[in-house]
Amino acid sequence: MKKRKLHNKILALFITFSMLIGGINISMIESKAADEENYAKLLQYSLYFYDANMCGAGVDTNSLLDWRGNCHTDDTISYTRKDGVTLNIDLTGGFHDAGDHVKFGLPESYAAFTLGMSYDTDKAAYEACGQTGHLKNITTYFADYLVKCAVLDANGNVESYCVQVGQGGGGFDHGYWGAPEDQKNDRNNRPIFFTNESEPSTDIVSLSAAALAMQYKNFGGASYLDMSKKLFEYAKNNNKAVNKTASAFYSSSGWEDDYCLAAIMLYNITGESSYLDEYNRYCNEGKATNVWWPYGWDNVAPAVYYYSGKSSELSNIMNTYMNNKNPDGFVCVNDWGSARYNTSMQYTGLLYDKSTGSSTYREWAKSQMSYLLGNNPSNQCYVVGYNEKSAKYPHHRAASGYTGGPKGTTTQAHVLTGALVGGPKNGGAYTDTADDYQCNEVAIDYNATLVAAAAALYTVYSGNGSQSIDANYYNDGNSGNNTGGSSGGTTGGNSGGTTGGNLGQSEAVNFSLLGIYIAGQDRNTITMGACTNLSDVSSLEFSWWACKDGENWIKIQDWTKGNQWITWKPTLFGDFVVVAKVRASGGDGTVLETATNVTHHPYIKGKCQMPYEGEGGGYLIGVESFENPNQSYRYEMLILDCTLLAQGLPAWTYTTGQCGVASGNALWTVWQPQYGYYWTLFRVYDKDGIMLDEACYGFVNAY
Repeated sequence: MKKRKLHNKILALFITFSMLIGGINISMIESKAADEENYAKLLQYSLYFYDANMCGAGVDTNSLLDWRGNCHTDDTISYTRKDGVTLNIDLTGGFHDAGDHVKFGLPESYAAFTLGMSYDTDKAAYEACGQTGHLKNITTYFADYLVKCAVLDANGNVESYCVQVGQGGGGFDHGYWGAPEDQKNDRNNRPIFFTNESEPSTDIVSLSAAALAMQYKNFGGASYLDMSKKLFEYAKNNNKAVNKTASAFYSSSGWEDDYCLAAIMLYNITGESSYLDEYNRYCNEGKATNVWWPYGWDNVAPAVYYYSGKSSELSNIMNTYMNNKNPDGFVCVNDWGSARYNTSMQYTGLLYDKSTGSSTYREWAKSQMSYLLGNNPSNQCYVVGYNEKSAKYPHHRAASGYTGGPKGTTTQAHVLTGALVGGPKNGGAYTDTADDYQCNEVAIDYNATLVAAAAALYTVYSGNGSQSIDANYYNDGNSGNNTGGSSGGTTGGNSGGTTGGNLGQSEAVNFSLLGIYIAGQDRNTITMGACTNLSDVSSLEFSWWACKDGENWIKIQDWTKGNQWITWKPTLFGDFVVVAKVRASGGDGTVLETATNVTHHPYIKGKCQMPYEGEGGGYLIGVESFENPNQSYRYEMLILDCTLLAQGLPAWTYTTGQCGVASGNALWTVWQPQYGYYWTLFRVYDKDGIMLDEACYGFVNAY
């Protein structure tokens, strides 16, 4: 381990109520913490897995692990373009997929995007825990590789894209067990795959575009945004189909979610309507709105919902799998890599809470993470090297230190710090052995949501006094660390970019945006603030905007000096993306932006339901409103059967119609559903039949 000396004390920036009076409260991170709730340490450790899986000629200078070095430096190939010109394509770099050494395009681009999204949604957590530099180094290393994968024609447009380096299976990469530094680069055993007209890999190309757009959003670098645009144009203008080269390992079920994610990211960043047009063209098709599988490499629809201002839909994903519990209460979606889906759901639930201003899933996420960190009947921690309960024998060639194949519980040469192993199966069974790739496999997609969940939990629980980082590991406060810069590629991030600006020649102090804090919300108003790294914002100017349903932009407030906090009274209901912009008054013209999702319902507070004990059973369902009952309003409930919808059949199966309520009563109806998944849609109308509000909630009848 390349350990870093830390300052004795680390200043932790976290958002508290004191921000309402004009600044960010600064507090020391406590030195002692209960492991099961120490999200600062978890965030710090979980990033180290990516140091273990780095590939290429930049490992020596970028990985924080001294047992890893440069590898696969011959990942190059001659490529003949359509115009007959032959190019030498350098595909070194990137990250190994799991415990093997293949570079699969789908988990590669997914992990790159998810790590960037985590920083975007919980930037203050990284700043407070001193992990911004480490995260930036990792995502930059990802981004540089994704740029390298593009083959450009004579006009600078994408002609083809590398979607895979190496091949799984015993006759190929999986037949080798040993250190990546010692693996011979044999093109027969490590083939390279590119897109073509019949195999466009729209999913990988689009998700790579989204990852590069996110890198630009977080850390700048015009070349990343430029390549993101070019990849999207390639996906847009060619046939559309999922990747097939990795189907034995990563069988993609659709490309629409990846494509819509790239489109909405580019629209949010550039404001160019052509990207919004493409989003609207496909956002209701195929997998673009998939709520039947957790967020992961085969479903980025939750990210699409979040960045298109439809975060209320995230609850439908949560409700689909909340009851899939093993006997110990651990939510297990799938036996293979259960922990990755669990951390994915934690992050999804916390995103819902963040964007809706609620606390629906925070305690659930906390309890599930506590289980993963060792608070369970088996006394087993599923994060390697985290505590004395941790898994010791991950399925990982480089960490094992031996050759010839996995050797069960043979002591491994290196501790794979921060790696999330597969986890327990649905019945609760788990074996800590390198031979069990279902329970003890590790992968870059697994750790992506572990990192994201850790940062999101820190954001929520940073004030509970149990947070501390490990002084023996990386943090930004160490002088002389080398993890905050570019990986050395040709398109390294801009050191200024969109994350900082200068206050002017008379005051050489950089300012940055840490995010938007929703301080309060009721049926009429939303109070929010733009969090910066400065306690005195008198020299900054702020403007505020909102986008309704990804279409209509509303100016909340024009540029105003020192106005860090606003109280907004929306005139419309629904889902909004709220954007705060900041610039220095009389500065160099740099404008920084940050955004968050807000759901505003002036008449509907939520859904009420309980078992119906009367004849026929079922459920008693009602709408909870701010004025319930109100005899001047009319209420309506509609039911969508998702099973029928998936079959292409008429799916709206039930409606109360518009109905009033008698004095002293509320809107309640008895519903007797079959087994399955449903959406319940509530609407409120005025006496003239004009709709005042509507809200949709997921419903699972699993009995």
